[in-house]
Amino acid sequence: MTIYMARRVSGPNGEFLGLILGAVEMAYFQNLYASLVQGGGRTIALFRTDGTLLARYPDVARTLGQNYSATDVFRRLEAGQGRVLVRRVSQVDGQDRLISAHRLGRLPMAVTTSQTVDSVLSGWRQLAAVLLAAALFLEAMLVAIAAMLWRHFRQQRMLAEARAAQVRAEGQTLAAAAELEMLNASMPAVLTRFRRGPDGLWESCYTAPSAEAVFGFPLAVASRPGWLQSRLSADDLARLHEQMDKALAQGTGQMEIGFEHAAGGVRRLSGTMRPIMTPQGHVDVIIVWTDVTRERAFAGQLAEAARLASLGEVATGMAHELNQPLAT
Repeated sequence: MTIYMARRVSGPNGEFLGLILGAVEMAYFQNLYASLVQGGGRTIALFRTDGTLLARYPDVARTLGQNYSATDVFRRLEAGQGRVLVRRVSQVDGQDRLISAHRLGRLPMAVTTSQTVDSVLSGWRQLAAVLLAAALFLEAMLVAIAAMLWRHFRQQRMLAEARAAQVRAEGQTLAAAAELEMLNASMPAVLTRFRRGPDGLWESCYTAPSAEAVFGFPLAVASRPGWLQSRLSADDLARLHEQMDKALAQGTGQMEIGFEHAAGGVRRLSGTMRPIMTPQGHVDVIIVWTDVTRERAFAGQLAEAARLASLGEVATGMAHELNQPLAT
């Protein structure tokens, strides 16, 4: 197949003098495109703008001379677009391709280059597969190491806790209970015990019979779960939970709260905290509450008296300094 290009030659007055003809064999384009295409699903093709295939590499049997004007590539070129880039299934070889078409200036020809989508993505897919495999391997290694460490430390912790609990649980419980019962019997105080509930919050689980002497409520009322917390302000309740957590970690704790007494008004209660382990394995916090309302009131009166005495001393000193010039 040969392409012929002709140009009219006219005289000074526009008369026809002849034609200049040029011819190029299609084999030239085939060889040129073969030297440019380096495999990998790539193609180069030369078309007329009416969609007729003139040359293509690699060649597909019985496709040269076929017309492909019905494709969207040539519809866009005919609409005036100089360059077109589309992804579509090629009508020449039936493969999914990225196709770029470029019109050759004023010539009635267009060149297309294309590459299969699989070849475009093959490098990325290979790299992604390698990275994914490496990530999965590293993740599996980390999970295995973490599981081994967790199991080792868990076994060591459980062994240490079991040995420590076995040695001290019973003796500590009996000694602490005897000590606190003696304290409860000899002081105007009340003993309460708290234990963590299913929701992780501390709940009262025991109240000593001396509750009425301190709280003003009968034992039947004061021993109800959550009753003590209901008589505290929100701030005091939050501090109570916080101090019990600290007492559990440090072995002891101390705090003062305001309590709504049965007789009315708010009483000041001082609580001494201490964690204790029961024979059943529960870790409770026991608190001995003492009513310090009178002591705090008396301390306030002493502080007020001291403040007034200081003011009196200041006033006396100032009066003495003012009277000194008159005396002289």
